[in-house]
Amino acid sequence: MQPNPMFVSSLTRSLLHLTARRTVRSWTETPYDELTDAPTLTRSGVTNTVTGDLEGESWEQYLMMYRSQTSCSFVSLERFIGSLDGHRGSFVMQGTGTYEDGVARGTLTIVPGSGTDELTGLQGSGTFVAAEGRFSTIRLTCELLHTLVDNSPGL
Repeated sequence: MQPNPMFVSSLTRSLLHLTARRTVRSWTETPYDELTDAPTLTRSGVTNTVTGDLEGESWEQYLMMYRSQTSCSFVSLERFIGSLDGHRGSFVMQGTGTYEDGVARGTLTIVPGSGTDELTGLQGSGTFVAAEGRFSTIRLTCELLHTLVDNSPGL
C-alpha cells in the first residue's frame, strides 16, 4: 500500500481593474490645532457605503490642513470590509490628496499585509475623485493572490 498523497498547492495571481462608488453616510470633523494667521489642522471620521466592484462599508480617518475655507491637503487611513470581485474580507488603504475648487482628488495605496480572509495578500493602488457632494469614485488596480489546492488522489 502506498501512503496517502500529499496535498499540492499552487499560487496564482489575478490582476484586477476595479471601479467603485463610495457614498458618505456620516462625517464628523474637529479642529485639533488652530493658530491665528496659520493653517487649521483638523481630524475627521467618515463612514461610507461602497458599491460597484467593491461592495461593503468603509471607515476613514482624515488628518487635514486647511489653507483656506476652500482648499486643503489631507492624509487618510480607510478600512474596507465586504467583497472585492466576489472575494470576501477586509483591507486598509492609505490615502493622500487635496481639495481645491470643490473637488477632492487623491491617491490610494493598499497597505501591505492588511488584507484578511479571501483578501489576504491583496496589493495595489489607485485614485479617487470626489466632486462636491456625498460620493467619490474610486479606481484601483490590484493583484489578488489565490492558493489553489489539489487534493486529487495520486497515482
